[in-house]
Amino acid sequence: MVRLLRSSRRVPHAARLFEWIPRLTALPVRLAVATGAAVLVLAALAIGPWFRVRAVLWTGPLQVADEDYSRLESMLLGQPLFLLSERGLKSSLPQSEHLRLRLQRRLPTTLALRLEPRRGVACLADGRVVSDRGRILARVPALEGMPRLVGFECAPDGRALEPASREVLHSLLEVLRDPALVPAVVVWDASTDRLELELAHAGERVWCDAGRAGSQLLKLRILSSSLGAEPLPGWMDLRFADQVVVRTKGGTHAARRSH
Repeated sequence: MVRLLRSSRRVPHAARLFEWIPRLTALPVRLAVATGAAVLVLAALAIGPWFRVRAVLWTGPLQVADEDYSRLESMLLGQPLFLLSERGLKSSLPQSEHLRLRLQRRLPTTLALRLEPRRGVACLADGRVVSDRGRILARVPALEGMPRLVGFECAPDGRALEPASREVLHSLLEVLRDPALVPAVVVWDASTDRLELELAHAGERVWCDAGRAGSQLLKLRILSSSLGAEPLPGWMDLRFADQVVVRTKGGTHAARRSH
C-alpha cells in the first residue's frame, strides 16, 4: 500500500517531463530556421555586388516626368541588383504616397519597375479618381497614365458612380489590371451600349458591348495570351457571339475563332 502511494506521488514529475518534450523538439527547429536565415543573408551580401543593374525597364499604367525617369535611372545603374528596396526607391518619386512601386529582378543585370496607383483604378473625364468598387476618392489625385473613363455617370450625391456605370466598371476590372491590355481611354456610349477601348501601349482600338463586356473582353485576354510576343491588331471588334473580327492597321481584316 505504501509503495502505491509513493508511485502516485511520482506521477506529477513524469507529467512535467512530458510537457518539456515539445519544447525540446522545437529548439532544433528554431535553430535550423535561424541558421537558414543567416545563411541567406550572408549569401545575398556575398553575391549582391556581383549582379549590378545595367538596364532599367518601366512597366505599368502610370507615368512620371522624363526628368524623374532620368534621375531614378541614374541612381539605379551600377547598384547591386539584390540590395535595392522598394521603399527607398518609392520615396524618391513625386506623389509617392499615391504610388505603388513593384520591383522585378531579371538576372543577370536587368531591373523592371512597375508603377501602379495605390488607390483607385481609373479616373473620370473631369479628373476624379474612382476605386474598383465605383466610389469617388475625393482626396486622391489623378496620376499621369491612369485609365480615363468617358461617359460614366456619377450618382446625384457625387460619392460613387451610378449603378449602371458601376456594373460596366466591374466588367472592365480584369483588363484595367492587366499590364499588357490596360486602356488609356474607355468610352462608353450608353445609348448604343457600346464600349470603345484605346489600349495604352500601342494605341490599338477595341469595341465591345457594355452589357456583355465581361465575356467579350475575356476573348481579348485569350487572344492576347495566344499571340505571345506578337503585337495585337490595330482594330478589333468583339461584338459577336462566336468570333473576334480583327483588322490590321494597314486595313486588311480577318476573323479569328474564339475558344
